[in-house]
Amino acid sequence: MPVSRAINQARQRLLRTTTTQIQAIPRLHLRKPASLYATTVRTVKMSNVSQSEPKYELLYWPSIPGRGEYVRLALEAAGVPYKDTTNESKDGISSLIGLISRGDITESDESPALCPPILRVSGSSVLLSQTPNILLYLGDHEGLAPTDDNKYLVHQYTLTALDLCNEAHNSHHPVGVGLYYEDQKPEALRFVKEFRGSRIAKFFGHFDKIIKYNKSKHPNTSYLVGEKLSYADTTVWQVVDGVSFAFPKKVEELKKEKGFEDLFAWYEKLKEEEWLKSYLESKRRLGYSSGIFRHYAELDVDQ
Repeated sequence: MPVSRAINQARQRLLRTTTTQIQAIPRLHLRKPASLYATTVRTVKMSNVSQSEPKYELLYWPSIPGRGEYVRLALEAAGVPYKDTTNESKDGISSLIGLISRGDITESDESPALCPPILRVSGSSVLLSQTPNILLYLGDHEGLAPTDDNKYLVHQYTLTALDLCNEAHNSHHPVGVGLYYEDQKPEALRFVKEFRGSRIAKFFGHFDKIIKYNKSKHPNTSYLVGEKLSYADTTVWQVVDGVSFAFPKKVEELKKEKGFEDLFAWYEKLKEEEWLKSYLESKRRLGYSSGIFRHYAELDVDQ
């Protein structure tokens, strides 16, 4: 059985089971990424941020990066301790399922959340969902966005990157999220013809222009907005990384073309920052497999 089908079946079973039954479901172990990198965390001297006293609790589906990865990267970049509940505890999935399936929400001080990623702020009743909303909060509270009007550029670039993320997901699930890839493969082949043929290059070219624009204002910068790291950097980096995993042949083609040089140079330079190198080496970085970014050889070819 394909891994994607196994994971989807497991999720569907989770939604139908009781808490006791959920605890009995074994965790799915997926393969690690092909390349890992080493060293220590930037600025904040922590060998393992997520195992320190948590300031935040992240709730997302276990064993896959998915949209939870955008939140993880922002937390890692900020150097703040957090708990990745479903990946750190066998019972963590029970907390997530219990949270999104609450019946009487009037008994709680926390607002209802439809689906993960979900961020719980320790010592408060703040419970946030929706990836860009969580990133907006972390930008304000953890110094991952400017305090002037440039904060809107950070969010704009982030939303654009998440648009590409959604299209990458649709490349293998163009019909319905409740169906398996194998059940919509003909439609996926039709969708990916345009996505691979023009959409990846369009987004990557736009990111390249963003880098050139910021360099024209700040010649010595290594980032997308101003001269400091923001959640726009972490989000765009993750999208480029995910698309590179899913469509390696296409990305290699783009690396040989003009119009993307600054993007790929920026990507490699950010990957060398101490905080990101340390994270990529750690077990906190989950491997791609059956989440948003999937590699199917038949989708990464010219049609």
